[in-house]
Amino acid sequence: MLLLLRPLVDAGHQGKAMVCADGCVRRVHPILAAYIADFPEQCLVGCNKESRCPRCLVKSKDRGDLEECTYRSMVDTLKTLQRKRRNKQSNKFDMEGLRPVYEPFWKDLPFTDIFACITPDILHQLHKGIFHDHCHDRVTPRDSARPLVCYRLKSDRDWTPPPLRIHLRSDN
Repeated sequence: MLLLLRPLVDAGHQGKAMVCADGCVRRVHPILAAYIADFPEQCLVGCNKESRCPRCLVKSKDRGDLEECTYRSMVDTLKTLQRKRRNKQSNKFDMEGLRPVYEPFWKDLPFTDIFACITPDILHQLHKGIFHDHCHDRVTPRDSARPLVCYRLKSDRDWTPPPLRIHLRSDN
């Protein structure tokens, strides 16, 4: 990833002349604004263990509580990683749940806070976490020949689906 984003470091600092949509040439400074990944990769990018949050310093046992917590800082994380690399022992390293990724790809990226760039993992956190684990247990197929068409709640034995109606509108 470091090799892939190396041109972004120079272009972010010095700018790059690019043709815009209106045809004018402008100097732009491209930056890394979002990093989309699944949770294990988010933790690897954030240099922390998978039992910890990749964006903030909440403790493992407190994850999921609705309390405010301190966001991770790139500067502090890099300093802690370098201290750990030199001394081999660091209390802060262990307290923050970091893992020994001593040369993260994001350390030289200009105008980037990697911890703010990490986006929610919608596919796994919502789809699997909510729909599959919670809702899937509450619904059962009503007709095995049409499993995706009609569902009923296990607790509602008399429920029937509304008739399928398709309304087409013409603007002519």
